[in-house]
Amino acid sequence: MPPPGELNATENLIAIESATSFNNTAYLLGKGALVSDVMGGIRIRQFNQGLIPQAVAENPGSAAVIPGYSGTYASAQAIELALSESLTGVPSHDLPILETIKGDVMTGIQLNMNNTIAVSSRCLYNRHTLTDM
Repeated sequence: MPPPGELNATENLIAIESATSFNNTAYLLGKGALVSDVMGGIRIRQFNQGLIPQAVAENPGSAAVIPGYSGTYASAQAIELALSESLTGVPSHDLPILETIKGDVMTGIQLNMNNTIAVSSRCLYNRHTLTDM
């Protein structure tokens, strides 16, 4: 799941770039926070990917809901990172990019919630059936 920091950092930058007077220091700090949050999300995904083989071995039912996890999320995160790094401090350039990032992050949050529910239900189902045997 994208860390909430990404959404907060994106909304913060939207506010900074929408202000009537531009604060370059706040912009630079905000952009740095956003890029850092995106990179943090990448590190979390990479760590989680390392857990997939063990999770599948322990809960075979989870294999049905996690194919494509690494590629789909890696691609989305690469796009978010490129967009974040492309910010210039020029509102007419940045605001459409920030809205795109915000939408992508919100979609990612929803997808991750759905994935958590799917994996949890499969794991709980498998645990239940093994217990009943």
